[in-house]
Amino acid sequence: MEPIDSLSEELLIHIFSFLNLDSLIRCCLINNKFYRIVLDKEIWKKFGKRDYGDCYQKIYIGDSLKTYQLCFSLNLLKEKLKLNGSISNIYLQQDLLLDLNQTEKIDETLLILKNLKYLYVSDTINESKEKIIGKMNLVKIKKFCERQLRGSYIQMILMGGEIKIKGDDGQRLVNIENGLAGILLAC
Repeated sequence: MEPIDSLSEELLIHIFSFLNLDSLIRCCLINNKFYRIVLDKEIWKKFGKRDYGDCYQKIYIGDSLKTYQLCFSLNLLKEKLKLNGSISNIYLQQDLLLDLNQTEKIDETLLILKNLKYLYVSDTINESKEKIIGKMNLVKIKKFCERQLRGSYIQMILMGGEIKIKGDDGQRLVNIENGLAGILLAC
């Protein structure tokens, strides 16, 4: 019986594509041939399609391994911040609203959102989170205040010279001009 490393690279790529991520990483420690195979773009393309389906293809960035790493990081970000939608939609979106709980969980992972232009964050954001956000290439950062009002959850979002108040159904309830903004935003 011949040792497994005497098999062709094509056959080893096929075999490795059935492994889980931990086992695949361990294979690269066995010998130089396995290391090269683990870094092969075909392996990561198969892993990407298997683990992330269409999302992998939608956000493909020209390198199979880097795209897989991006999908993996986006999935972690989605879970951490409890974001809705597919990871490809999260990656491609241009605006993001983070409530107080989500704002508290901001870390360097947020920097992978390269398409993000507008970020809405809780007005209680601390200095370390502001530094992370400062590293992003954003058009505008908007702060908002969250309140419970008569049992209905609302979000008050500063939008230039006006405040838009949104109910938990996402519909715009009212616009308020600058004069009343100070009273409403006494959070």
